[in-house]
Amino acid sequence: MNKPLEGAMTKQPTKDIRVEVSVRNNLLLTAMEERGIKSVKELWRQLGVPASYSQLALLAAMKIAARKNNGDWLGIAHRLADFFRCLPEDLFSEPQQYEALKKNRARARHSFALWI
Repeated sequence: MNKPLEGAMTKQPTKDIRVEVSVRNNLLLTAMEERGIKSVKELWRQLGVPASYSQLALLAAMKIAARKNNGDWLGIAHRLADFFRCLPEDLFSEPQQYEALKKNRARARHSFALWI
């Protein structure tokens, strides 16, 4: 029988897995899924309006608020509501209407041994 190496039991576990989390607008993603739309890029194509893809992507990632500083909805929020035949409030919760996330991603490294 093999004897464990001395000190092997006190060695710190290797951080061999990475967990990444991305925060996105679930209300918008659910509306997309209900229509069979698999990506923000596909939604942008289907909108068929000269909307900025980057603005749509930032809105889905919650990196910009759905309302302007004066409280008016962004034009893209109205276009999305028209497309999904709903109110903008159905696609953006109150915090999402007025607040933007500084970061919408996080990652951590862990040892696989700690997860089993």
